[in-house]
Amino acid sequence: MSMYRNDDVLITDLMDRISNLENQMTELKKIYYKQSGESHSTFLYGCEVRGSDYLHLEDKIVPRLKENDPVLLIREADNKYDKNAISITTPSGLKLGYVPHEHNLIFSRLIDAGNLLFGRVKTFHWDGKNLELVIKVYLAG
Repeated sequence: MSMYRNDDVLITDLMDRISNLENQMTELKKIYYKQSGESHSTFLYGCEVRGSDYLHLEDKIVPRLKENDPVLLIREADNKYDKNAISITTPSGLKLGYVPHEHNLIFSRLIDAGNLLFGRVKTFHWDGKNLELVIKVYLAG
């Protein structure tokens, strides 16, 4: 009988996490569609995106990526490699990479406290294999 209770707790926990991610995506998309973005937002930091070389983005994103394009910062608290992980995605949900480990502690705490962060493409370069992408991170106002 205790096995069923553990399963119920696990399912409830997973459902709560999914709900939190859905709420975060909804709020971030609202920011994206407002287009007033930076006028009521605070610039926090610029950083290079990491991990894009593992995502095979050449045909998916490189032809469409432009400077000043919006990106979403999505908290991945269950990431097995980094408990403070924050992925960077396009508004349509395509993952571009991650905020570097050395910069994500404060950002993850801000997101965990209910703040909304988003970004904009500052610069990018595709060398045929790797995407070098720098974003500007903002705190939504």
